[in-house]
Amino acid sequence: VIVDGDAPGIESVNKLKQKYSSWNPEHFMSFEKKNFEDYYPMRFKEKVDKINSMNNGQIKQEAKRSLLNEVMAWIEVDKEEAKREFEISAREVINKVGLIASCL
Repeated sequence: VIVDGDAPGIESVNKLKQKYSSWNPEHFMSFEKKNFEDYYPMRFKEKVDKINSMNNGQIKQEAKRSLLNEVMAWIEVDKEEAKREFEISAREVINKVGLIASCL
């Protein structure tokens, strides 16, 4: 389990660790950043900041979905540049997913 590093995410991880105390606690992680969109490349920072400033709700969720679609379209058009930029912006995500993969 990997969740955002915001207060609800950290609280969820702590509850899961308590509930499944016989499991390896490393099975429950949170990212350092509060919002997953913060791992998008810098070219999207202005839009990410705008979304992060919104109140939670339907409009924020739609903005996140719209930005995700924009990011996915950019990846499709420029895969190599996207890979280079994500290697920088999402290093933590890549490392944690790699850690999980190494346990399989």
